[in-house]
Amino acid sequence: MGAFSRVVDDKILTFDYRQDRQVFADRETSSEWDAAGRATGGPMSGVELTRLNTRRSFWFSIAIALPGVDVYTP
Repeated sequence: MGAFSRVVDDKILTFDYRQDRQVFADRETSSEWDAAGRATGGPMSGVELTRLNTRRSFWFSIAIALPGVDVYTP
């Protein structure tokens, strides 16, 4: 599991998951992003999101602590 900053070049990106292509896409540029935080297509191609410090945890403990959380798997 990884967590990334949504800020790129002082702009805050908003992400959606594209089920049909199994990628994330930002609403601002429609660039596609993989689960490692790299833009794989679109105007932001080649850009990497800044990784945030996280702690590894089991998905079910997060689901219990944060009801309604979504879990994405690549």
